[in-house]
Amino acid sequence: MAFNIQDYFNKIKGKLSDKKTYYMLLYLFISLFILVLTTKPSFGFDPLNLKVVNKITNFANGNGASNFLETIGLGYKELYFYLGFVIIYIILVLYIMYNRIDECIVNYRKKNPKYANYTTKDFFINFATDVLYDAFKNTIKTLITPFIIFIVITIGYLILNNFTKVAAMFKFIPFIIHTTKIILFPIINCWLFFIYYIVINLAC
Repeated sequence: MAFNIQDYFNKIKGKLSDKKTYYMLLYLFISLFILVLTTKPSFGFDPLNLKVVNKITNFANGNGASNFLETIGLGYKELYFYLGFVIIYIILVLYIMYNRIDECIVNYRKKNPKYANYTTKDFFINFATDVLYDAFKNTIKTLITPFIIFIVITIGYLILNNFTKVAAMFKFIPFIIHTTKIILFPIINCWLFFIYYIVINLAC
């Protein structure tokens, strides 16, 4: 048992000393920082409730549906944010799949005699279906949880923003999140990635 615990922490130490881990964290932080900076999602944040006040006017002008979605925080900016977030994670999945095969290449070579001399690139170039599927499956197992957790967090933030439109005394909470989201969102994602990729996903 003591050996297993020591081996577990040695694996964590190994991943922490791997430059690829830092590259992935840096990629996640910078890409999400740029995503928030460019899309500028508000998730319904409206400190003076101006959108709510003008909603009736906009309905009268024939822009009711789009204005309503923007009012509750599901406008184009938010949809572009979620789209960008999905693309960022797709790239991360592909990169981690490659790294996983590279780390566990000895095991993958044992799957089929023809893989004996395969390099990591060969598994992708020659489309080794079983190996790619296994790497994808194990990568998704690791990344799907932080992905879903962050989506739930942002939906919760969206609901909180709409709640504060009728409960003004709580407006300071979304105000703090809104003003710091450009740095807060990348930090939350990096932390979730750190926990699930480095601490939880270890075995080949």
